[in-house]
Amino acid sequence: MENSKTNSPKNIVSYFEKQVVKYPDKVAIKYKNSTITYSKLNEKSNKIAHYLLRQNLNLSLQLRNLEE
Repeated sequence: MENSKTNSPKNIVSYFEKQVVKYPDKVAIKYKNSTITYSKLNEKSNKIAHYLLRQNLNLSLQLRNLEE
């Protein structure tokens, strides 16, 4: 039986962040002729996450203004 705590998103993120620290220059993803290191993947994923958070904040503010 699998432990649901070990498969939670928080643990996946923690695991990934540990990999970034341990192996910043190692290949994290390889697809056809392209590769990306752990540090570059972390950088890009953080940019996307911040963008999505800003979009959610903007949407929340717009919805709040409509309710007023």
